[in-house]
Amino acid sequence: MREPVGGAHRNWEETAAAVRQALRDHLWELKSKSAEELVLERYEKFRKIGAFEETA
Repeated sequence: MREPVGGAHRNWEETAAAVRQALRDHLWELKSKSAEELVLERYEKFRKIGAFEETA
């Protein structure tokens, strides 16, 4: 999503349209996946964030 020339605060209508389109695109992508796929992708996403080690 590109910000309008001069910043989002200068053209709120264009900003709102861009946000609306981005939400539609992303929701359409999510809608095509099963609940199991979404859970697995979320699980993998957070597993990639980092590892930790417990100390005694």
